[in-house]
Amino acid sequence: MWCAQVRSAQEINVTGIAWVPSTGVGTIFTQNGLNAIVRHERRHVAVYQMAYNYYLEPIQLQGSAATRCGRVCRPEPGEAEILLRSYLDGLRAAGIAAYLAWEDDANEVIEREYKDVNNLVFLNDLFHGFRRITRMTADLAPFYLANHPQCPSPQP
Repeated sequence: MWCAQVRSAQEINVTGIAWVPSTGVGTIFTQNGLNAIVRHERRHVAVYQMAYNYYLEPIQLQGSAATRCGRVCRPEPGEAEILLRSYLDGLRAAGIAAYLAWEDDANEVIEREYKDVNNLVFLNDLFHGFRRITRMTADLAPFYLANHPQCPSPQP
């Protein structure tokens, strides 16, 4: 009998960039408006981090989903390894798809702060802030369920 076990899965790196203007106080926005923009961008960064922790952390390295199958044994050499690699490929695809879907929808909710002109506050024709900001736990959709594949059976 030939056996295999996942000790570590491939790492997933996510890079997010939040852009905040460095000039414009007094011409485009007030100092308070700049602070509102910074907080708005921090909400976007928080979404990336929340989605990463929920969807990607468990499927990489020694994450709980990556290593949950335990030891898998098969009568042919390499068969157990192929099954586990297939499981990890499916797990990675499902986790990344769920991450992208939720993150995109969550960031769209945050973008409504700008898109609704009635939500913008101006002072002397300068952007001064938002009437309502996104409440991270109350306004965002619950995490979507990732369609994780099943582990191969431990024995044939």
